[in-house]
Amino acid sequence: MFCQGIIQFGPFFDHEEEKHGVVEEIAKICSFENMKDLEVNKKGEKAKTGDWSNYLTPSMVEHLEKLIQEKLEN
Repeated sequence: MFCQGIIQFGPFFDHEEEKHGVVEEIAKICSFENMKDLEVNKKGEKAKTGDWSNYLTPSMVEHLEKLIQEKLEN
């Protein structure tokens, strides 16, 4: 039953992974300090407020504005 995950302790392999520090390693890899230094984050353009409208057609902007209005009504 333990291996099938139908008791309160959960599946066997979840505990095996935790024993070897997998959770801690993932937390370390995903930390802000590690992510900010990745090469992929050093390239690209700086975002500008409202810049999205330069990439959409007028009909797309109109559709987006209607959608936002509908979703934010309540």
